[in-house]
Amino acid sequence: MTKQSFNVESIVKYFLDNKTFQKVKFVYPKNKDSVELMKSYFEEENLPRELGGKSILNYNHEEFSKLMAQDDLKCADFWGSDGKLSNHIGNEHAAAKVVKEVDLALLERDPALHLPIWKYPINQQDEIRRVYLKLGLYQCKLQNYPFSGPQKNQCRFCSSWFDLYPSWLEYSPTKDVAFCLPCYLFSKPSCNGRFGLSTFVVEGFKNWKKIAANRLRLQVSVDVIRWLAFQGCAFRGHDENLDSLNRGNFLEMIKFLASYNQEVAAVVLEKAPQNASYSSPRIQKEILHVFSQKVKATIREEISNAKFCLIVDEASDVSKKEHMAIVFRFVDKDGFIRERFFGLVHVEDTSSKTLKQGIFNILRHYSLDVQNIRG
Repeated sequence: MTKQSFNVESIVKYFLDNKTFQKVKFVYPKNKDSVELMKSYFEEENLPRELGGKSILNYNHEEFSKLMAQDDLKCADFWGSDGKLSNHIGNEHAAAKVVKEVDLALLERDPALHLPIWKYPINQQDEIRRVYLKLGLYQCKLQNYPFSGPQKNQCRFCSSWFDLYPSWLEYSPTKDVAFCLPCYLFSKPSCNGRFGLSTFVVEGFKNWKKIAANRLRLQVSVDVIRWLAFQGCAFRGHDENLDSLNRGNFLEMIKFLASYNQEVAAVVLEKAPQNASYSSPRIQKEILHVFSQKVKATIREEISNAKFCLIVDEASDVSKKEHMAIVFRFVDKDGFIRERFFGLVHVEDTSSKTLKQGIFNILRHYSLDVQNIRG
């Protein structure tokens, strides 16, 4: 164990029983006693130079990945026969036997038929991800999709959904189910053998009526948040319980819209499932954050490579937290002077060093050149 600024023995002893701890010997680089101890256990040619040997350690990521993949295969072969693989292999390779190297040209395109990404050898997973990203989404457009569901209320997949969700939606014609490509590419099995995001990764999704209801419910929340943010109105109420006379602007606006539209009334507020109401404070903040990022991206595009001025002011909120307001002043491509409020940055104090670091972080994050600052 390499020596650090702290006492290694005092930390390790709490993780070992007394008898085992007495048997443990600690060695340190450039320590005479440690060198002699290591030479008594290892041949000098195989011992690292840092511990008195002649061997030079060279780390090669590709070789190390191949060795790990080989160990995974051996482990899978060993445990696969008695079904104990999911209990002995770590999170990265649990619940199934790892397949041997595959021909990238023969990868299955249908999302319902290809293997989960974590079943491929670890040294091939990144290559496979790149291949699927290059191939793009598997969006099979048919003239007529099969109906499914109860006989009195059957629904089917709509090709127009590809236009609504162009960045992730895939469809499998063999099983009539939908999948999420990004979910598939970066999915991992959990420790207990159950799959995270299994609906959009392994099994597929086909509750088409639920998709339409979820989309309408989310659209209502997005529209209400957009209107309240544009008008600069508060979202929350002092009492948001069901029996409250005024539950706050956000919930009251949804209730108002539902009173004029039966379709909206059937899917929002108390009619919405508890796990997908899209009206919680956390969801409101997430949607506001998306709006914020889009506005900032538009301002950044507006500035482009033009010269700009920074207007910075400091203020503290009711919780006594210090914030720095940033405004960009620039001339747009049409020759008009623009001033755009860019946002508030939380700072620990108002010293020049702290404010400078906060400004530099914003400029670096949005790829704005410091040399373009004027004034």
